[in-house]
Order: sequence, then C-alpha cells, then structure tokens
Amino acid sequence: AFAIGLIGRPLISWVFGARYDGTLELLPPLLAGAIPAAVATVLLGLARARDDARAAVAIPLVLASTTIGLALGWVPDEGASGAAWAWLFGNSAAALVAVVLVARRPAVAAITRVHDRASAAPR
Repeated sequence: AFAIGLIGRPLISWVFGARYDGTLELLPPLLAGAIPAAVATVLLGLARARDDARAAVAIPLVLASTTIGLALGWVPDEGASGAAWAWLFGNSAAALVAVVLVARRPAVAAITRVHDRASAAPR
C-alpha cells in the first residue's frame, strides 16, 4: 500500500481534481505510519494472547500519549500535516515499545498456554 500510495500520488489530482492537491502532503506520513501501526497491532495481539498485562497496557498508552502529545504541539501550527506526522511518530514509538516488550519473548510458550487453557475448559 505504501508504494502504491506514493506511485499513485499524481493520480489523486487527476482523479479528484486540483482541490485535493492540498491533501498530497498528508500521504507520506500516513502511509509510512501504517507500517509501524501494523507491527504494534500484531504484537499487541500477541501480548494479549500471552496475558502480558504490562505490554497490553504499555503499547496503547505509548501510542496515545505520543500521538496526542505531539499533535497538541504540531496541529496549531501545521494543521492536518502536524496530525499526520504525530500519528507516524506515535505509531513508531508504540512499535518500538512492542518490539522491546513482546517480540523478544518466544511465542511458543504463549501458544502452548492458550492451547492448554482451551483443552482444560469445560465442554
């Protein structure tokens, strides 16, 4: 999606008209932010599957606080572009926290624990 978004950027003006030219500056940070957002989302799901409360709270907390904090500083001067860059940096910070807290642990133990719980559940 990132490559298509960058390649298709000139098509936006052609398809939607010149009135959308102002939105073109929003595409790069929004598309780039989708990559760390995907990493953070997958690792957040893994943290929840592992019952890792620390990571399950820390990842969204870092995402929200970083994104909102940066947006509060950037949006008054930069407008929507400031919000897009805040979203990129917020997702990047959340992905970094997710990698540090979740990805360093092997997933096999979590999968085994989930399987054991499912097997022990009353039927």
